[in-house]
Formats: sequence, structure tokens, C-alpha cells
Amino acid sequence: RLEQLKIEIKEILGLETLPDVIPFSARLLYYAQCAWGTTPVDSSSETVQADRHSLLSKLLDDCNNFIRLKSKGDRYLKSWKSELEDKVEEGDLINDEDLQELLGYALEWSGGLELWQCVRTRLDESFSSLVIYPALVRVFACYELLSSLLDILIQNRQIENREAVEHHRDEIARIRQTLQQSSKRVGKDFQQEVKDYIDALKSNDLSIIEKAKKKAQEKSRNGFGEIFGTVSDVEGEITASLVAVVRGAFEGNMPCYDLEEQLQAVISPTLAHDVARAYDKVYRRIQNDFSEKSGMLVRQVRSNDDKAKEQLALDEKCFRMLYFTMRTAITARAEFVIQAKAASFETALQSLVEDQLNRLQAYLSAEEVITPEMEEAIMSDLRKKLTSYVPKLPQDLFIIDADISQQGKQQREVVGRESVTVNKDKYRTRYKTETYEEGSCFSESKTRSVPYQERYTVQETETRNVYDQVDYLELSLPTPQMMAKQWLGGVTKGKDRLWDILCDWITSRLNEVELIFEESVMEITALAERLLNDRLNLSEAEFEEQKQLLEQIQSLKQETDAAYQKLKKV
Repeated sequence: RLEQLKIEIKEILGLETLPDVIPFSARLLYYAQCAWGTTPVDSSSETVQADRHSLLSKLLDDCNNFIRLKSKGDRYLKSWKSELEDKVEEGDLINDEDLQELLGYALEWSGGLELWQCVRTRLDESFSSLVIYPALVRVFACYELLSSLLDILIQNRQIENREAVEHHRDEIARIRQTLQQSSKRVGKDFQQEVKDYIDALKSNDLSIIEKAKKKAQEKSRNGFGEIFGTVSDVEGEITASLVAVVRGAFEGNMPCYDLEEQLQAVISPTLAHDVARAYDKVYRRIQNDFSEKSGMLVRQVRSNDDKAKEQLALDEKCFRMLYFTMRTAITARAEFVIQAKAASFETALQSLVEDQLNRLQAYLSAEEVITPEMEEAIMSDLRKKLTSYVPKLPQDLFIIDADISQQGKQQREVVGRESVTVNKDKYRTRYKTETYEEGSCFSESKTRSVPYQERYTVQETETRNVYDQVDYLELSLPTPQMMAKQWLGGVTKGKDRLWDILCDWITSRLNEVELIFEESVMEITALAERLLNDRLNLSEAEFEEQKQLLEQIQSLKQETDAAYQKLKKV
């Protein structure tokens, strides 16, 4: 697994060699080091007994399984651990020897010793580039500027003709305004080029995007291929590594600890823990009291049931917390993908900046009064002041709308039972006598009893349902599938903003170059003017005296330049 991780890091960051990946248990080493204190291990510890007992108690509680794993099969280590536990539990004296032995094991088991050895090796291998060069890089830039300024001083002091000095001074004042206008024109051209690229990418039209890519290639915009694919890479990475994983956890009833472990591969452990815990709370709450209706999870509680209303509010809070942590995780992962492309971004940006600098330098070279020494001074001052940074994403880049609603509604339902007296019609059989004729020729009258139904009314008591309109609160929440769609919808909405951020990052860099160029032109030309004015105020004797001094300075400068070039090669 570690080897695979090394390969992935190497590929994503574009490293030439495999990185060192060291398993590290920070908690064990943290407790052991804090228990010992800040003094060297081969001296005496200054921590008091109360702090030692407190920290060792936490160590034994939090790292018990880890220590048991490391001491498995070793009787001495088992005995040592048991004695240490007894001392902590009974409040016995914890001496320096106990702490030194613990710290030794902690360094070895935690990976701390391996980490220090790796750092030492890296420093030995790259000491000059990691330590010396960063300390001297600004010194180099400052010296290049100083060297250029000395060249201007020497050159201006060597002009002997007064009319030539005045002409040179007037020309410098004239071109200052011209160079500022040229700088603004160059900056505007480059900003428009960047805007055209971003507008093409926002269009989602493949033919327009291909034209933009071709234009960048024709202009030798190195690294822009990576920028063109950045947003789609961010979208794909977020979908695969976060949204699909959390949605799958809901669908597969995944335990939160398994989800946390899976998420730790793509986001920080703390953030993975927050997302997993938020997922667990939502998962547990939707199992019992919610029913699915029209693609939503719905729960109803009576408006007069305070406890049920509290639970409903907690349901909503848990869902919103999951959305918040997912948005944070999505932003963090997007930022990681962008940082992984930092080298390509810098290459692309540097391609623009270098082209911009070349065009600005061409304007300098076109002016006869701008000597090579002044040109070098302006460009050195500009490069010294330029900074470098990778864009940082705002926390609200991805706006994810939570489709959560709570509303009141009424339902007619049974609210109780009641007893009522009602009149009921009943029937009973009665008989009546009727006369009839019998016989055909000599008929005879006879009588008979005939039954009939007689209706009568009685009063009875009966129990029946009582109906009324009941007030309910209904909470509607998205299903896991709907949540995933909303999260991806937030990513889609954030795509244009992400392009705008990248565009602002590039144009701000170009603006910086433009402003610093104008500033450098102002400073260097103002210096040249002051030197020329000073030259006009020198008497012949003073001029000859300074001329000799400048010859000495020039000789020393040549020696320093040689030492500087030699140091740069080292």
C-alpha cells in the first residue's frame, strides 16, 4: 500500500523520484516527548510528577493497543509495560530512567527515529539547495541590482561634455512617460489574451476550446494544457473520491469507521473524521422515523409534541452539518488538485510573464538613451520585487443548496372516543286477523292470523370516534441519491467561479509585473537624473577626483562580480 501511495504521489506531483513515505504514530511520540519535556534526552527532565502521571495515563489509555501490538511476543516489554502501568495507577515515582526508556521505544515504534534519519539524509544530499540557496537567493537578487546601479553611476560620471549630460537628462525625463504608456499597453494585451482563454473554457463548446488550445500552442504558452484541463480534473476527482464514496456508504450501509478510513486517502484525517461522523448521524436518524415520498425523506410530528419537535430540529441540524462538512471536504480536495498542478500553473504563468518581460525589455532597448546598464538595472529591480504564489480557494467557492424544507400542515383524524344516546328504529313481528272466502260454488267466510312488521323507536348508548383537524410539522429531506446530485450541482455551479479565480490569479500577476515595471522605471530613471544633475554641479577638479575613485570602484566591482558568478555555480 505504501509503495502504491509513493507511485501516486510521484505521478500527481510530477516528481523525478519516489518520495519517502513514513508510517507515523504522532500521538505516542507526543505524549512521551511532553512527559519528558524540552531538555535533551541525555540530561535531566524538568517535568513535575503530576504532569508525568497525567501524560502517561493518557498515553496508556490512547495508545494501549498500539503498545500491545509492538510488545507482542516479548516478555521483557510486556513486563516493562505492566510495571509502568502499576506506577501510573498507584501514583508511584516516575523517574528519568523510566521516561528515557519510554521515549526510546516511542521514537522507534512511532516512526519518529526513521523520520529524523530521513530528514538528515535529505539535508546531507541537498544542503546547498535546501539551506544555502534559499538564504542567498535574495542576496543574489539584491547584488544584481546593486551591480546594475553601480554601472549606471560609473557610466554617468564618465560623461565629460556638459551639453551631452543635459541632453541625456532631458531624454530620460521624456521617455519615462513613454515607457509607462507602453507598459500599460503590453499589460492590457496579455490580460485580454488570458480573458479570451477563460471565456473559451467557460463556453463548454469543444470547438471554441480547441481553438483556444491551438492559439496557446502557437504562442508557445507552456503549461497551459494543464490549466485547460484543471476544472474538469477537479470535477472528476471530487465525484470519484468524495461524492460517490459517501453516496455508496448510504447505499451499502457502510460503518462510519470504514468510511472514515476510506476518506483519509483523499482528505485530511480530521476532515475525514468530521464527514464520517456527520454521515453516521444522518444514517442513523433516517432508518426509523422517515418514509420516502416523491424522492424525498419525510417525517411528521404533532405541533404540540415538544419532544418530537426537538428531534425534528435535530434531524435537520444533522443533515445541514453533513452538507457543511461535505462542502468543506469538496473545497479541500479541489484545492489539493490545484496545488498538485502548481508546477504546471507556475510554468504557464511564467511563460506569460517572461513574454511580458521580453516585450517590456524590447521597449527599453528601443530607446537610445536607455543604456544597457540602465536596462539591466530596471529588469533586475523588477525581478527582485516579483513574488510567487499558488491560488487559494475561498471557503464559499462551492455553494451547495440543501433541499430541506419544514412546513406546517393539518390532517383530519381521530382525536378520541365519546358516548352518545341515539334513537334507533327497530322492527318486531305482529299478527292481525283477516277474513277470506273459501270455496267456489258455496263459499264460506273464514278468518286467519297474518304476520306483519311493526316499527318502533328505542334509545341506546353507543361509543364512536371523535374527528378533528390536527396540526403537524413536516420535515422533508433529500434521499442519499438526491444529496449526491445536489453536491455535484454545487460543484457544477462552482466551475465558472473556479475559472474566474484562476483568471484573477493570472491577471493579478500580470498587473503586478506592469506596476513593478513602472515603479522600477521611475526609480532607475530618477536615479539616473539625480546622478546627471550631480554631474552638472561638479567642478573640473571634483570630476577628476571622482573619476579616479570610480575607477577603483569599477576594479573592485569586477572582482566581486567574478566571486558572485563563482558562488552561483556552487
